[in-house]
Amino acid sequence: QTCALPISRIVSLYFDGRVQSEALPKNAEAFAFGLQDLNADLSPDYVYLSANELQAVSQDGLSLFTHRFKDATHGMMQLFPMSEGRGKLGIVCPQANEVYLFSDDGSVTDGFPINGNTEMLLIPAVEGEKSILICGSADKKINCYSIE
Repeated sequence: QTCALPISRIVSLYFDGRVQSEALPKNAEAFAFGLQDLNADLSPDYVYLSANELQAVSQDGLSLFTHRFKDATHGMMQLFPMSEGRGKLGIVCPQANEVYLFSDDGSVTDGFPINGNTEMLLIPAVEGEKSILICGSADKKINCYSIE
């Protein structure tokens, strides 16, 4: 799940009625926010996208990774759960016509960024085959990429 509104606080509501509120660190103010278990500890981690930075932080407050974009993205973030509790993160930068795919450790997947300016569809690999990523691009084409 992602949120595409400017945020500066995380509010957690629990089934037992507890409410917990915490401020994001000043450098983590974001316009996109998501929860995804990136470190396979069975707890969702916080993922923030600001104008020029993607940041992941564990619920313990430990930085998992930070990626700085050379230009402001003003894009959108997509979370892709994968096998074994780990996932991938997709970032779409419409103005630059670029799509990034990040592994759970914050590394950019080989061959990325690629052309694209729309939301992505990621079809996970089945045994013996590669994953498929589909997105639209500024040249009004639908791109289909085979990825590791």
